[in-house]
Amino acid sequence: MSLHRSEVNVDARAHQIEQHGDAAFPLACYQGDLVANSVMWHWHDDLELILISEGNIAVGVGTDVENMCAGDACFINSGILHSVWRADDNACFYRSIVFQPRLIGSMESIYWIRYVRPLSAPDFPQMIRFRASHQNEAEIISLLSQAWETAAQDKEGYEIEVRYIMTKLLCRIALFSPGVPQRLSGKEYRDMERIKQMLSWLEEHFSENVTVKQIAQSGNISESECLRCFKRNIGCSPIQYLVRYRLRQAAAMIAATDQNISDIAVACGFLDMSYFSRSFKILYSMTPTEYKAKCTSI
Repeated sequence: MSLHRSEVNVDARAHQIEQHGDAAFPLACYQGDLVANSVMWHWHDDLELILISEGNIAVGVGTDVENMCAGDACFINSGILHSVWRADDNACFYRSIVFQPRLIGSMESIYWIRYVRPLSAPDFPQMIRFRASHQNEAEIISLLSQAWETAAQDKEGYEIEVRYIMTKLLCRIALFSPGVPQRLSGKEYRDMERIKQMLSWLEEHFSENVTVKQIAQSGNISESECLRCFKRNIGCSPIQYLVRYRLRQAAAMIAATDQNISDIAVACGFLDMSYFSRSFKILYSMTPTEYKAKCTSI
């Protein structure tokens, strides 16, 4: 199995479009450097496990934010809007496994009935945090690390070993009781669906002259509720999110194409080159030109 750099691309619903693994073996391993890139808000039908390998990381899930440190891990359920970013200015690295639960067994199997189906129950948490300092949680973290290492090494027969470890892992998670229910309330669920709609619209129209009124209309809510919804769920205004999204798109184009940087800025919705350069440097700690030189040298 090839190891992937963690990059999130979404479709018009903010739904991640990458296929994780393939139909025969629906699992993929990723490693991410949050200094280079945070993981923007997105969702997918797969289950996800994240292991923090270095630094302090914030994981946003629904309206909750969990601050985690090296050695900790978390489980993110299917269909949940989430994001990952640095909790401070230090180096920040993580590993993740994203997979379809059918890897464990078909819907008619005892494995699915006893250990996969409970994860989709209304009262099962949207996210569970595992701490290395807690003995029963450390076992789950150890299994996650084993599964990631085994899959990443890509040795003959790794699929059998990974499936075995992931079955044990999912069993532990299905039986795990975090103590405090973390499932979304009715209001939180409505918020998340509205955010999904508005992010989808933004990602279709990010290069245009966008207003808060248009964003609010895409979610069928008022402008004031749009502002509150973004603040509650994402921690910033819709325009702040839009600028950050435009910068991420610009960075991807700078790294992947030979287009002139000013043309890229305009294509991503920036008409003021000075503002674009300042904003880019704040996010990436270097100018667009320096970023292009760095990408070219890799």
